[in-house]
Amino acid sequence: MFKSFKQEKGFALALVLLITTLVLITVLEFNYEMRVDASIATNFRDSLKALYVAKGGINAAIALLRQDTSDDWEKKKVLVDSLDEDWARPDLTWQVGEGMVTGMIIDEDRKVNLNEFLTEGGQGGTGTQKSGTGGKNETEDKQKVEVVRRILDKLKVNSNNTEEIIESIKDWFGEGDDNPVIESYYQSLPSPYEAKMATFDDITEMLLVKGTNKNIFYQIKEKSLLPGGEQIPGSEKEVEEEPLKPLSTIFTVYTGPGTDKGKININTAPREVLLALHENMDEESVDQIIEHRTEEPFESVDEVKKISSNIEKIFDNDTKDTGLKGIRNLIKVRSNYFRIIAHGKVNDVTKTIEAVVFRDSNPEKEGRITIKSWAEY
Repeated sequence: MFKSFKQEKGFALALVLLITTLVLITVLEFNYEMRVDASIATNFRDSLKALYVAKGGINAAIALLRQDTSDDWEKKKVLVDSLDEDWARPDLTWQVGEGMVTGMIIDEDRKVNLNEFLTEGGQGGTGTQKSGTGGKNETEDKQKVEVVRRILDKLKVNSNNTEEIIESIKDWFGEGDDNPVIESYYQSLPSPYEAKMATFDDITEMLLVKGTNKNIFYQIKEKSLLPGGEQIPGSEKEVEEEPLKPLSTIFTVYTGPGTDKGKININTAPREVLLALHENMDEESVDQIIEHRTEEPFESVDEVKKISSNIEKIFDNDTKDTGLKGIRNLIKVRSNYFRIIAHGKVNDVTKTIEAVVFRDSNPEKEGRITIKSWAEY
């Protein structure tokens, strides 16, 4: 009987310990779930705040662009955009409420517009005037195609298929003569899709076009490859972490209005674009343009002509002797389209907004801004 009592007492003690353990586990789990829920709620709150901070950054950038227009018209009586202006700083920073926003404004008019340069007669043209018809735009169309060709030929990462890329883009636009062949190519891919038969809405559409790939578009070098492009036996492809200038820094889908349509801002254009403007443009001439615009931005296109004798030779049309058009019809000194990238940060949460805006250059519009694209991530 005494033994039975000790057993019952031990059983009761074990039961109490078990219940205590279960209660403790339940409390700990509940506490953990509460902390997780609180963390999720905090992250959601900070995420929402960060998004609004980023929106504040977009608005601040828009205000900066509008102020730039007002300053130009007030001081110069002409709109000029260059890389020495406040909007062009690569490290824009603002305090917005509880958070901080960092970002940059990128001039889209410093780039080559593929929609304009690879459609006959320019973007919005009829597309009916084919090469060899002797149309008045034929020489200018050829000039623009050659600009694109020179850029692609000089890419650091190049598959030596410049002609294929150009013709494939034209076919994508519906400008080619072998549309059925192109359609069958895209339909035969592992994940088939249709050619758009229209101009690009976003420059990343280049990745869908035959002849291009991620390495070419993002200019990523692949190491461990033999000169012929074959992989070194027994080695894995080592992809360069930091890419060179991707094609999105050289090409765009946005073009200025009216007489500025398809023209490139000579005050902001990157070296790759300047070199491609004419077959006789050399490194020395590009250096002279960059040096001049750094010291004093061009306020008119005609000022470019005075930089050097070589630039003077390639500035105006020379179709009678060489069949070449000059760079005058390709350049301007102001910009209308800008890409704004704003990173809003609250505590440890960051939200990014990327917007492309159009700024009206009409002084009566006072730099009115229209948003053309918007992405949040």
